[in-house]
Amino acid sequence: MCKWGTNTIVKLCKPKPVSGRTEIGVDSCIAPLVQALNDAGIATRACCCGHGKGLGDIMLEDGRELMIAQDYDTARKIEKMFYGRRKWLINLLMNLVQKGKTLTTH
Repeated sequence: MCKWGTNTIVKLCKPKPVSGRTEIGVDSCIAPLVQALNDAGIATRACCCGHGKGLGDIMLEDGRELMIAQDYDTARKIEKMFYGRRKWLINLLMNLVQKGKTLTTH
């Protein structure tokens, strides 16, 4: 993870809605990944590497979010936290969707 303020310019696959910008500075350590997503036509909304203090993330324009662990061991710890609960969580989410509920995050 890079130090805050270490940016690399990334070309976006489509202009930002408000500013119309077609390029934006992103954290240098995840810039190749953000650029690859945009090159593949997957529009990104925002991103942060976490700067060694937490998980990084890349928010996609379609509402999905990619979480970035600092390393392999951290990713496995996060995975273990949810592995046993996966089936329960999937069933809960499917029931909510079938009932027409929407999920929001803050």
